[in-house]
Amino acid sequence: MDYLFFLIANTRWLLGGLLLMFFGGLGFSTVLAQFSLVWRTDFALSNGEFGVLYMAATLLSAFTLNFTGRLADILAPRNAALFCVSGMALAALCLSFSANIYTFLFALFLIRFFGQGMLTHLPLTATTKWFSKERGKAVGFVNLGALLGEAVLPIVIIVSLSLFGWRELWFFTAVFLLIVFAPTIYVCYYKGRVPSKLDLELEPQQLVHKTKRDVIKDPYFYLIISGLLIIPFGLGGMFFHQIVFMQEKGWALTTIPALMPVLGLGSFLGSILLGSLSDRFLPSKLLSFTVLLFVIAMLLLGLSSSLWAAAAAIFLSGVALGAESTLSSTVLSQFYGTKHMGDIRGLFFSFYVFCSAASPGIAGLLIDAGITMAAMCLFIALLSTLVFVALFVQFNLRTNLPLADQSATK
Repeated sequence: MDYLFFLIANTRWLLGGLLLMFFGGLGFSTVLAQFSLVWRTDFALSNGEFGVLYMAATLLSAFTLNFTGRLADILAPRNAALFCVSGMALAALCLSFSANIYTFLFALFLIRFFGQGMLTHLPLTATTKWFSKERGKAVGFVNLGALLGEAVLPIVIIVSLSLFGWRELWFFTAVFLLIVFAPTIYVCYYKGRVPSKLDLELEPQQLVHKTKRDVIKDPYFYLIISGLLIIPFGLGGMFFHQIVFMQEKGWALTTIPALMPVLGLGSFLGSILLGSLSDRFLPSKLLSFTVLLFVIAMLLLGLSSSLWAAAAAIFLSGVALGAESTLSSTVLSQFYGTKHMGDIRGLFFSFYVFCSAASPGIAGLLIDAGITMAAMCLFIALLSTLVFVALFVQFNLRTNLPLADQSATK
């Protein structure tokens, strides 16, 4: 009941953030993977060539995000939101009219930069800054937008591609973003949230607000991002090359798209649960258990071809993904404060996007070299186990963590 009252009291800001995250999903690998076959056919690309092209576009996006992340600190949220939505509409138009591999590469860069990058970075940063006492709940709810996008958009795309071409689909997307979505998000973000009494009581206790330069020098940061990034890294290659994965397992080519709602359900539960728990416990202590769930999921995908095992693995992956997405904001604010959160999240997002770029590219090259995706899942499980152990030792067994938020619940 308290959660419901919280949502009602903050509907406008939370809905705006959720919608931004949802349409940012248009730039996610799990969504763009639905175009893999038609793009490879139209531009005469192999799995490896397409993976490398996609990796190049995403790496450029990651590099750019490292410098543009601070826009969330210096621009009013409504202005930053309109800039991001307009940029995404431009990206959709460029993709719709791409005539050769070079314009296609540029359009992919824009889609990744504005979609997976800025349209998710902005609402998470704004929400982290606007809420203190109930930050976990707020971030968890806003993050549902991205998770819903990953669950719903692949099905919408599959149905749409059966009705008209991919170029028309991206053109209609651009028109919708400009005519319908831009005015909607302007209304939602018209005025920034006024901190509640609880927020104001908590804020003076947050004495330390570190800069991006401080974060780069902090060894804890690299341990944190290893836990936050291993999950999207592991899932990125598998979902991007899901057609190859389904053929390898002997499944129908609609199997993984049909299981996207299961991923969405898991993500929903993970985001809501971890959002509430991170308001009660140190978020860093929850991160290791999130990685452990992902280890189990990768083992199931690597060792079994059963559809039930696939459903269980995708559900657990969804829980881990939803939890990771929520913790990415709460853990960073726990260690580094919120004053420079846009700049710090920009740094984190550059790593995030780099991993999402490397995963499809590496997986594509390994597929061309004859390595099975089941073997890749087992390797990711091993790598994730090492990350889990490191996180558990540092954050769950130690008691003297250097925290920026001194009010965090122990």
